Amino acid sequence: MPDQREDIDLKDLKLTDKYSKFGLNSNPFPVTGLATEDPGFAPFDEKITKELSAFVQDTYTRRFFGGFVIIGEYGFGKTYILKHLERRINESLSLRGEDRAYAIYVMNPKSSPEDFVTSIIERFGMHQFMVMAWRLVTERLAKEFKSKGESFAREILSKEVQLNFFEPLQFSKAFILKPDLLSSPMKFLDEAYRNKANLASIQKHAEDTFLPIFRAPEIARGLATLGQRGEANYLWSEWLNYKQFKKSLKKDVSVPEFFQSLMTVFRRNGFRQVYVLIDEFEDIADLGRRERKEYLSRLRDLIEYNLEFFSMVLCVKRQAWDIIAEAHPAFVERFPRGVELKDIGVEQAKKMIAEYLDGVADQAARISQDPIYPFTNEAVEELVDKSAGVPRVILELCFVLLEYAAEENKIIDKAMVDQIESFRESILFEKKLQVNI
Repeated sequence: MPDQREDIDLKDLKLTDKYSKFGLNSNPFPVTGLATEDPGFAPFDEKITKELSAFVQDTYTRRFFGGFVIIGEYGFGKTYILKHLERRINESLSLRGEDRAYAIYVMNPKSSPEDFVTSIIERFGMHQFMVMAWRLVTERLAKEFKSKGESFAREILSKEVQLNFFEPLQFSKAFILKPDLLSSPMKFLDEAYRNKANLASIQKHAEDTFLPIFRAPEIARGLATLGQRGEANYLWSEWLNYKQFKKSLKKDVSVPEFFQSLMTVFRRNGFRQVYVLIDEFEDIADLGRRERKEYLSRLRDLIEYNLEFFSMVLCVKRQAWDIIAEAHPAFVERFPRGVELKDIGVEQAKKMIAEYLDGVADQAARISQDPIYPFTNEAVEELVDKSAGVPRVILELCFVLLEYAAEENKIIDKAMVDQIESFRESILFEKKLQVNI
């Protein structure tokens, strides 16, 4: 019997235009109230912007450790602020040549300092980090070639090669040691493999480059491994995972020492400051009393061992921060600057709603100059009251209200906000069905 099942048919798929009556292209509010990415606009409290700007300015200028803590309850926008800070630092400072800075967002502090350090590199990107590490090797090769000339070129590729049948024989320095290849480490290695270069010689130069940085022959050798191309990539990742390689070492390398090695690679690639942004630091408070104290002690050791070229921003709930302060006062002392998030008022809520709407607005089709349209002022006042001023709750309610208003062809007024519980569950349930299908 023939299969009667129908395939997914998307040929008639169209974008909904139900929001066009309000001059909008879509519903910009997150269904859960939690934005997965930085929506692109600044925090709604100008004090937060001012304090974070001053912190970055100070640490970037001094190139010394700075600790900043953002305290706030669930739904007050801690994650949004961290992701916004990450974007602003990386957009503004990551391309400044020898004066670069970079921000790395980490979801939580993980179960141990070892896992935490590994998660920083994973978030930055293992491949991206290895490109930076091998750039130090190709810089070394460029200096050797400039100093020794053709004799060094013959060490890297000791005979002439023919790239393909139609090309004449070429000597290595014509392509393997060209400046444009040496400035692109992975491309250089691809050419080295392709042209049967002396991989053992390249690997020896890599080991000599990595040993002063990582201070353990096993790590230097692991990060310098070439061999099969795919296998090399795998081994490099293994040697950047602290827990994986620690048992292979003859001499112990502590977490603070290993982290300093990672920061050295950043520094030698022109980064004057790396900002580690840690979300959900309150997880530390859930550890047992002894585990919590040990974790904080080890994390403070990591900070004390790396007081240059590195700073940290934490997000944490108030109760958890108090528990952490009681468990390890010396750790908390490393975070003397910070802000505490409070509930937002009507004017801040209006600004937040206007920013979200502006991101999806068709200005030519907007029938009102009011930036919060189709919300009324009275509706926003009621929203703030109903949500107790919690930004995440306001955003979730805004999603529901705009969906309902678009279906019913109504503006969002105080009466609609008062009635939201009568249609909120049905709209959210419908959205869940769409996601789960």
